[in-house]
Amino acid sequence: MISVLYHRLEFSHPALQEPSWKDRVDRWSQLDAAAFGMAEIAEVELRLGWPRPTLLILAGPGASNETDRRFVDSGALSPSKFTHTLPNIRASAYCQTAGWTGRLLSLHRDPETLEYALAEAAFWITAGEPGVSVYSNVRLNESGSAKYAVQAYHFVGRSSSVPECLPDFEARRASSGDPVVGALRLPHGWELVPRKSGTESRDGA
Repeated sequence: MISVLYHRLEFSHPALQEPSWKDRVDRWSQLDAAAFGMAEIAEVELRLGWPRPTLLILAGPGASNETDRRFVDSGALSPSKFTHTLPNIRASAYCQTAGWTGRLLSLHRDPETLEYALAEAAFWITAGEPGVSVYSNVRLNESGSAKYAVQAYHFVGRSSSVPECLPDFEARRASSGDPVVGALRLPHGWELVPRKSGTESRDGA
């Protein structure tokens, strides 16, 4: 079984004030909500000493459809804004904030984008990757001030040291019997199972 650490961070977008990482990210005010959330969680995890992945998977439900629509509505004339219509560019905010360099997969397969990304992470860990992190954004409301959350799933390889009390989930091959209560069935025969002690999201701010 594979240990998985879970981290969830809520934020508002557009930002109500300048972020602490503003000097590290080019044109930060043009970031869409997903990219902004990546920078926010990178800053928190850097400060708290969370695991740094060797492979990052960006799970983007809806890809960049919302940003594309805003770009077209604005006249589709600005090259600097066009770059933000590319889904994988969202990871640049994470890279610049955390000072991270490494391999990146940008995955968009609705309606199961997150599930496919988690299964992909499990595959890479079993193939010997030291650490794989999956990041995904969700909108929490449909009206009023826009609230979002960015979720991080850190898959830890066997060569990494993780305290026994720390992992929130275990990724494993799904059994043929009835699924474990609370387990999330994933594509390609994987499942994500909460630890028996119960899983509480570790919010960072």
